[in-house]
Amino acid sequence: MQMEVCVSTIEEAIRVTVAETLAEMIPAHVTIQPEYLNTEQAADYLSVHPQTLKNMRVKGEGPPFRKLANAVRYKRAELDAWMDAHRHGGGK
Repeated sequence: MQMEVCVSTIEEAIRVTVAETLAEMIPAHVTIQPEYLNTEQAADYLSVHPQTLKNMRVKGEGPPFRKLANAVRYKRAELDAWMDAHRHGGGK
């Protein structure tokens, strides 16, 4: 029984140490962004109103999206590619 207590105490100490070390390594302002965004997140990412994306979907325009049941998701990399494809001015 004493061995179990010792092992769990060591495991907890390791968890705390790892968490503290990671917190020190990753700056507070860094956030991990999801690969797939819902309509509101994608609109925020593109700096447009969510209704704008909805309207584009209805018209068959706008960035590519995926639909699972009623959940619409946009892949971040495809949003970037779509924006790059709609560049105007400045030459190429």
